[in-house]
Amino acid sequence: MKKMIILFFLSLVPVLGFSQAVYPGNGNSGFGGVLGTGNFSINDNGTTVTITFTKGSGGFNDAIVVYIDSDGSRNFPFTVTFTDEGDNLRKAISGRSSGSNTVLLFPGSFEADYALAFAPAESFGGLWQLETGSHTFISSANLSSFSTTDPVYTVSFTWASIGLTGGPGDNFDFLVTYLSTTAFRANETIGEGLEGGNPGFGAAAFTGFRSYYQGGYDTPLPVELLSWSATPADNKVILNWETASELNHAGFEILRSTTKDGKFQSILNYKDNDAYGYKGQQGGKYSFVDDRKVYNGLTYFYKLVDIAVDGKRTEHTTISAIPTDGKPVQPGFESPAEFAIKGLYPNPFNPSGNLEFSLPKKGFVSVELYNVIGQKVAIAFQGTLEGGKNHTNRIEISGNGLPSGVYLAVVNYSGQRLTSKFTLLK
Repeated sequence: MKKMIILFFLSLVPVLGFSQAVYPGNGNSGFGGVLGTGNFSINDNGTTVTITFTKGSGGFNDAIVVYIDSDGSRNFPFTVTFTDEGDNLRKAISGRSSGSNTVLLFPGSFEADYALAFAPAESFGGLWQLETGSHTFISSANLSSFSTTDPVYTVSFTWASIGLTGGPGDNFDFLVTYLSTTAFRANETIGEGLEGGNPGFGAAAFTGFRSYYQGGYDTPLPVELLSWSATPADNKVILNWETASELNHAGFEILRSTTKDGKFQSILNYKDNDAYGYKGQQGGKYSFVDDRKVYNGLTYFYKLVDIAVDGKRTEHTTISAIPTDGKPVQPGFESPAEFAIKGLYPNPFNPSGNLEFSLPKKGFVSVELYNVIGQKVAIAFQGTLEGGKNHTNRIEISGNGLPSGVYLAVVNYSGQRLTSKFTLLK
C-alpha cells in the first residue's frame, strides 16, 4: 500500500545579492604567477558587478583581460579579426602589437561580446564592446590601485553596460588572460587551456570558461537530469536519459558493474563519441545500447556521470536492469528496489500537483524546486521517508507564491539526485 505524504512548501528561499563566487587561477607562473596562482572573486548588488583580484607572488606589471560572453550578439569565437591598437589595453584585448598577432581561440559555445582590461602601469581599467576593427569604449572600470605590488585590486562595471538588467537569473560566461601590454601572452589564466609554456605571439586555445550568476551563483546546476532509465532486451540493455539544462557542461560518462557496491568500469565516454557531449543550455535526449559482454539473466548496474568543463564529476543515481530473451526471470534475479521518480501529475498544474518517487530503502530526502536557470526558489520537503520494493512516496506540491512558468523538482537522496520538469499555470 502506498504511503501518502501531503506537504505544502515549508519555506520560500529568496535569491539574494551580495553573495560571492571565487575562481582560482590555473596554477601556472609564466609571468610570476600573478594570475595563475592568484584568484578572482565576483559579487554584485543587482546593479554593479565588482571583481576583486588577489594576485599571486609576482608584481602586477602587465595587463589582465577578462573576455565576457553575455549573449550580446557580438559573437566572436576568436580574436583573429581584432585589429585595435589604439592604446596598450586595446592592444592587450586584440592580442596585437605592431602587426604581431596572438590569436586567442575561445572554447566551444563561448563567443565574446565585451572585454574588461586593466593594468596598474596604465593607471586605468576599462570595459569595451568588441568590434572587428576599433573596439567601442563603454566605461571606466574604476581600478582601485595603481601600485604594482598591492596584494588586492578591484574593478567594477554595471550589469547594464554588458546589456543585462542585473535581475535574478542574469548571468555571463567569462575567461581571463594575463599578458604584457605588447600582447605577449602568458600561460596564466582563469579557464581551461594554456597548460604548457607561454604562447608568446603564437596561437593560444582555451578549452573551458567560467560562469557568474546574479547573486553569486557559480554554475549552480551544471546538468539537470529529467530522466535516466535502463530497459532490458535480449543480451543487451538500452540506456536512455534526458536533461532539462546543461551549463558549463563537457559531456557524459557511463559506468557499469555486476554488483551495486562493486567496482564500476567505464563503458562510454563523451571524449570518444561526440554524440554524448554538450547539447546546449536547453539540454537534450541521449540513448546508448550496452551490448558488449552482456548476458541474459544477470543484473547490471549503471552510473551516469556528468563532467563539467573544469573537470568536476557528478554521479547521478545508480540504476539496474536484467537482460532477458523474453522468458520469465529466474528466482534470484529479481530487480532491486531503486531510487526513481515515477511522475509528477497533472502537468501542467494549478494550483497543486503530485510528485511520486521510490527509494531503495528508508532514508533522508529533500525535495527542492528550481527555475530553469538553476536558481532554487523553494524547499518542498525535508525529512525521512520509507523505501523498498512496492513502496511509493507521494508529495503534493503547491504553486502558491510562485509565478507561472517552467520549474524543476529535484529529489535528493543519499548523495544522489533526480529531476522532474513541470509547468505551473495560473
